[in-house]
Amino acid sequence: MKTTLASFSAVTLLGLTAMLTGCGMSSEAALSDQGAAGAPNGGSLPPSDPGTPGEDGTRAVEEADVVQVDGARLYAMSKTGGISIVDISQENKLTLMGPRVGLPGTGFEMYKRGDIVFAMANNAVSKDGTVMAPTDPRGPANNGTSNGVERQQLTNGSAVIAPIDVSNPAAPKKLSMFKVPGEIADSRIVGDVIYVVSYESGSGCWSCSSMPRTVVTSFNIANPDAIKKGDQIAYTAEFQSYQGWKRSVTSTSERLYIAGPDYKWSGSGSPSQSVIQVLDVKDPAGKLVPGATIPISGQVTSRWQIDEYQGYLRVIAQRDALNSQNGNGAPLLNTFQVASSTSFVPAGSMEIVLARQEKLKSVRFDGTRAYAITFRETDPLVAIDLTDNTKPVQKGELHMPGFVHHMEPRGDRLIGIGFDRTMPNGYINVSLFDVSDLSKPTMLDRVSFGQYLSELPEDQNRIHKAFRIFDEAHLMVVPFTSRYSSGYGSSSCDPHESNIQLIDWQNDTLMKRGALPVRGNARRAFLYDNRLIAVSDTNVRSFSLADWDTSLMTADLAIGSCSTYTNGTYPGDPSNPYNNGYPNGGYYGGGSYNYDGGYLCSTTARGFRAPVSAAGTAALGLLAIALIARRRKNAA
Repeated sequence: MKTTLASFSAVTLLGLTAMLTGCGMSSEAALSDQGAAGAPNGGSLPPSDPGTPGEDGTRAVEEADVVQVDGARLYAMSKTGGISIVDISQENKLTLMGPRVGLPGTGFEMYKRGDIVFAMANNAVSKDGTVMAPTDPRGPANNGTSNGVERQQLTNGSAVIAPIDVSNPAAPKKLSMFKVPGEIADSRIVGDVIYVVSYESGSGCWSCSSMPRTVVTSFNIANPDAIKKGDQIAYTAEFQSYQGWKRSVTSTSERLYIAGPDYKWSGSGSPSQSVIQVLDVKDPAGKLVPGATIPISGQVTSRWQIDEYQGYLRVIAQRDALNSQNGNGAPLLNTFQVASSTSFVPAGSMEIVLARQEKLKSVRFDGTRAYAITFRETDPLVAIDLTDNTKPVQKGELHMPGFVHHMEPRGDRLIGIGFDRTMPNGYINVSLFDVSDLSKPTMLDRVSFGQYLSELPEDQNRIHKAFRIFDEAHLMVVPFTSRYSSGYGSSSCDPHESNIQLIDWQNDTLMKRGALPVRGNARRAFLYDNRLIAVSDTNVRSFSLADWDTSLMTADLAIGSCSTYTNGTYPGDPSNPYNNGYPNGGYYGGGSYNYDGGYLCSTTARGFRAPVSAAGTAALGLLAIALIARRRKNAA
């Protein structure tokens, strides 16, 4: 089938992670207090999520990404190569337009406003406040070699925000740097203000509290001559033994909702297990006005569990969903009428009825509808009618194998991406559901791909930046990585299978098409003219889409490399197959503990891997032994 695509400027995000002796390192970030130059007012940014316009039509909500596209220029952030500006205008050529801009620590995400890129990097500041040496931009990053790339990397460092002038791509220039204590968990731009949400697990990093806390800091970027730190608010844990969790962020043009496990939670007997802190962000200069604190009976573990719509806040949570295998009790839906940022009046509630005790896995609100996925062995999709927010009604339920990690609504259709280890054609699956009748949701089609230990690039808070649906082209793209297979590559930074899977969506049918090979771990894929541009931390590749079943690569450009740690230390593995997709979780429920090798590769925080069974863990161990023996034999 020949397919011609129109020009698109959409951007997608993909970050992937390593396993066992693979490449990876725990990601850290934080908050800042130094001056810097800034970005011009009125610049354009094409985020993955196009943003939510403010009531006056001028204050939009924007999300950061590791890829930005402006015309024929691609701005790509690599964890090993800093920021590269790439000319993507020619079909058979990708050109680096100037020297790569090295960043200290590990690149997190970035915004672009006009001629200024605001880059955020974690693990960049030592405890004494010293900013780490950046990636050497002179390093050619030639397909997996370190060649001149020098890095200093922390395992518990604070973060930086660095504005970069890219008005002359041949000579990009860092203007200044803000140090940020702790680990950047998320951020938003609202109007002309960047709001940075950082997490501190204790006093082991620069300017961090001795107790776990979440800090929100605002930076005014309206003046091109000087970024100004606007305000800062901290939410401190009361129990040192309870490390809390990186909070999830939901935003409107007026409010930030900072949600996560309750810092005061002390056990299952506690009346609440999560808390939502509300911040009023209507001030155009960045002043933070504390709003309500809303206790939630259940654990909020992702942004999608919270939604504000037409004057109502809606929340779905379940008790012990984070720290138990099947959760406790039924998931609860609660609605609140939003009188102001300081006043949320309980409006309605509903207990989701399940046939048996199962764990809440994913949630998605869509206007007057909501969908909840739970999982034990089969995966129920529950459809909820929210036409009247004071009286939510559970409608239909669909049981299916595997579980869904994330949902994307499309009117009367719902698309889910998830895992099913029983499928013979692949471990990852994309499903299409008919939800035109909420009382009878049905699965229309499903495609599977990827090997047993395949990984998605992001946790639930960011997976929408990786799994992209280009509606006009009837195309879905899924970047993924499979590791430790029979054709395992020549180094632990060269996985056997790292692809962009193409899926054709025509009417109510899904068809698995070509898988575009990507060196290292794929992070993003987006459409440009009749091509698909794939981005990893080491390479940018261009593929012709004249035939969706053939992976015809038309150009390849190295932007990063795979290098050994200069300090020789191997950080612990933050991966956990039972943690709802979040890195740095506990090890409830067993599963394999994966040892990190001495490589700094394409991902610092791991993406999401589905739960591993006991048999799978044993098989993985035998496979690792075989690989080690094979390497020793080759070395001999």
